[in-house]
Formats: sequence, structure tokens, C-alpha cells
Amino acid sequence: MYEVEYRVDCESCGGDALCTAGASPAGGQVEWSYDVSCAVCGPGTIACGSGPVPADLRARLLARHGPVHLRLDDPSAGAVTVMKVLRAELGGSPAAAKATLGLIRAGGYAGVRAEVEVLALRLRAAGAGAGVTEGPRPPG
Repeated sequence: MYEVEYRVDCESCGGDALCTAGASPAGGQVEWSYDVSCAVCGPGTIACGSGPVPADLRARLLARHGPVHLRLDDPSAGAVTVMKVLRAELGGSPAAAKATLGLIRAGGYAGVRAEVEVLALRLRAAGAGAGVTEGPRPPG
């Protein structure tokens, strides 16, 4: 799990609390969680879920760990197969899936590690070799 830690106000006493939050791929989907612990009250709010990473957590993870990029390991991967997976996972129109495929092929599709790993898993399951690349945008 990729995590971030940051300070929040305790929901019970208003004091200083530590929030540990993160996201990871698990069981073929993205799971995320928040765990808040107050020095006075002890363990507090715990929230978790599966599916899209909440926007605030996504922004913190990207700021802390940076984005990872999705790559197609087989440049000849069938566009129809890839676009079907993209539509199933990301939603949107055929035109949006085609634009996303272009972005992937250019090395520009990036996100939080858990999101990109799950998408790569789905693509591999459909027969389109895919992986994750860390660091700056790969040359495309």
C-alpha cells in the first residue's frame, strides 16, 4: 500500500491527530483507507472503501509519491480489446476510450499506483500486455 501521513483535527476533542491514508490494489480492484489517531483520544475515525480513490487522498498520494504511467508492452495490442477494457474500467464513450488509448500509447496516461496497477491487470486479463512505469513520463 502506498500511504501518506498528515495532521488533522481530532473529530472528538479537536486536538492534533495523525491521519494515515493510502490506496492499494487488492482482489482486482482499488482499495483505499483512512486511519486517524489522536494523542489524547487514541484511535479514531477509520474509513475505507473500494473503487475510485477519493480526490483528496488521490492528490496527496500523487504529491507524495508522484504518478506512475501505464504502458502497453505489445505495441500491436488490439485497439478494440484495449478500448473495451478502458470503457469497462473508466467509463465514457468510444471516442473517450480512443483518446485514452492514444494517451497510453504516447506514454502520457498516469495516475496513482493502485489505479494504474488495476488497469494494467485488467488489460493483461484481456490479453493486452500492460505494465506500470515509475518516474517521469516515458518517451512516446
